[in-house]
Amino acid sequence: MSLGQIVLHFDRNNWRPRTATLCTIGMTAVIVAFVAMGSVAGGILAGLGALYAGFASFGGVRPARVQRMLTTSLATASIAFLGSLVSRSDVATIVTVFLASFVLAIIGARSTSANIVAVQTVGVLIVLSGLPELASMPLANAGLVLAGGLFQTVFFAIAGPSFRHYEERKAVAEAYRTLAEFAQDLVNASPDRDEEDWSIPDAQPFQAARERLNETERFGAGPEVGLLRDVMNVAETMRAALVGFARSYAKERRSGLLERAWAESLAQRMAVAFGHAADAFQEANYAERILIRLEDDGEDLTPTRQELVRWVELLNRSFAEIAALNLDSYHRQEGKGSFFTDVRTSFTGLLDTKSLQRLTIGHAVRFSLVVGLATAYYRLFHVEHGYWLSLTIAIVLRADYATTLTRGLSRIAGTFLAVLVTTLVGLAIHLSPPVMLTVVLVAGWFSFAFFQASYLAYSFFLTVLVVYGLAAAGASEGHLGLARLIDTALGIAITLLTAWIWPIWQSANVRNVLRDAFEYQAKYADTLLQCLDGQPTEVADQIRHRGRALRIEAERVVQASFLEPRWTRKNLVGSAREYLGRLDENAARLLALHAQLVDHSEDRQYLAKQIQTSDLIAKNLAKELA
Repeated sequence: MSLGQIVLHFDRNNWRPRTATLCTIGMTAVIVAFVAMGSVAGGILAGLGALYAGFASFGGVRPARVQRMLTTSLATASIAFLGSLVSRSDVATIVTVFLASFVLAIIGARSTSANIVAVQTVGVLIVLSGLPELASMPLANAGLVLAGGLFQTVFFAIAGPSFRHYEERKAVAEAYRTLAEFAQDLVNASPDRDEEDWSIPDAQPFQAARERLNETERFGAGPEVGLLRDVMNVAETMRAALVGFARSYAKERRSGLLERAWAESLAQRMAVAFGHAADAFQEANYAERILIRLEDDGEDLTPTRQELVRWVELLNRSFAEIAALNLDSYHRQEGKGSFFTDVRTSFTGLLDTKSLQRLTIGHAVRFSLVVGLATAYYRLFHVEHGYWLSLTIAIVLRADYATTLTRGLSRIAGTFLAVLVTTLVGLAIHLSPPVMLTVVLVAGWFSFAFFQASYLAYSFFLTVLVVYGLAAAGASEGHLGLARLIDTALGIAITLLTAWIWPIWQSANVRNVLRDAFEYQAKYADTLLQCLDGQPTEVADQIRHRGRALRIEAERVVQASFLEPRWTRKNLVGSAREYLGRLDENAARLLALHAQLVDHSEDRQYLAKQIQTSDLIAKNLAKELA
C-alpha cells in the first residue's frame, strides 16, 4: 500500500463496537460516581485509569486481556504516584521521564502487549508530571487511578465476552477463510497467469491463530483448544495442498476454453467448501462433513486433471480427518505460567543479552533522550500544557521510520480535524457542561472503537475527548484545541526530524532478514529430506512455523524500507521484492512437496529430487545475500 493508503486505511476486522461499549460504560460509571460524590478531580483521575485499562483490553483471549488490564492498572497507578511525586520539581520530572522512558522502551520491545502497556505508562507519567496542581497527594492520586483501572478490569471480566474459546475459534476460522479467499482468487485471476506466478495463501492469519492458541495455553486450556490445534495442523496441510493445486490449475486453464471452465468450476466449489468450513468452525461445529465435489465428465482424465483430482482428494481426506476428531478424547491442559511469573520473566529477561538487540537499545536511548529533552523544554520554559509535546513524541516515535511516519501523519491529520471541528462548534454555539460531558463519552466510545481499526480516526476522537473533557472543567475549548494542535504539530516535527537525524533505517536490515529467511527455508528442505528417511514429520512442522514467521518479518521489513527516503535505501532494496517473490515461490514449492510427502502421493525418489532442488535454490540465494 502507498503512504496515503496506510494513513487512511480502515481495518474492519479490528473495529470493536462491543468492546468499545463495555469500556465506555466502565469509564462512565467511574466518572459519574466520583462526580456525584463532589470530586471532579477524582473523577478525572479515576476516569484516566479506566481509559487506559480499557485500551489494554483489546486483542487476545479473555484471560490474557484481563491480565493485561490488571498489569496496566498497576503500572499506571505506580507511575501516577511517581509522576505526582516529582511534578513540582523541574529537574526531578526531567530525570524521571528520561529514565522511565528508557526502561519502558526496552520492556515494550518484548511483545505487542508489552508495547501497549509501556506506551500508556509513559503517557500517564508525562501527563501527571506535567500537572503540578496534583502534586499535593501523590498516594491519593495513585489510588484514584488504580480504583478506576481495577473497576474497569472487574467490569470487563464480569460483563465482557463470555463465549468460551470464542476468540480462538474466530482466529482458526479466519485461517480457513484465507484459504477460501485464495481459492476464489484462482477463479478470478487472469487465464494467462503462469503457474510460477502464483503466490501462497497469506501466512499472517495462520501465525495469528497459533499465537492465539499458545496464549490460551499459558493460562490453562480446555479440551476444545487441543482440538482446535489439530484443526490448525490440518489447515497447514490444506494450505500446502492449495499451493500445489494452484500450479496444476494454471496449466489446466491455459489448455482451452472447456478446460478453463472445468478448472474454474472446481476452484469455485473449493472456495465454497473452505468458506463453509470457516463458518462451521467458528460455531464449534467440527463434526460437519465437508466435501469438495468432483464431477467426472466420463472421459479419461488428462495428466493435469489427474493432478488436480489428487489435490482435491487430499483436501477431502483432510476435511474427513477433522470430522473424525472427538472432543471427548482431549483433556484439559494446565497453565504454563501465571501473572507473577510473567511479570518476573519480563524483568529478568532484560538481563538476557540476547533480548537486548542493538536495535532495541538504540531506539531506547533515542526515545528516552528525545522525550526527556522535550520535557526539559516545556518545563524550563514554562510552556502551558506543554506535556502534550512530550506525549506526542512518546506515542509517535517508533523504532522504524515507516511506523513513525505513518503514525505521525495520522495523528496530525486527526488532531487538526478535531481542533477545526471543536473550534467551529465553539464559535457557533455554547455548550453547557452536561452536553460537553455527553460529547466526551461519545468521543470516548469512538476512541475505543477505532483504537485498532484506524489511527487517524482514533486520534480525531481522542482529541475531541481531551478538549471537551478539560473544557467541562472550565477551560476554553478553543484555547485548548489550538494549544494541543500546536504542541502536536511541533511534537511530530521533532519526531520526524529525529528519525532523519538519528535514523534506524529498516532498509539496512533487508539483506539480513532475507538471508535468514532463505537459510531457514534451506533448513526446512533438509528436514523434509530427513523425513523421507523416517524422521517424524512433526519436526518439519515446527521448522515450517519458524520459517513462516521469518518470511512474514522479511515482508514487513521490505515494505517498511520502501516508505523510507530514496537516498537512505541500500542497493539491495531495489531488488528486494524480486527476492521476496523467489522466497515465496520456493516456499510454495516446498509446501506442496511437504503435503505430497505426508500423503504418500508421489514416488520417494521424485520427492527427494524436487526437495533437493528447492534446498539448493534456498542455499544459493542465501549465499548471494551473505
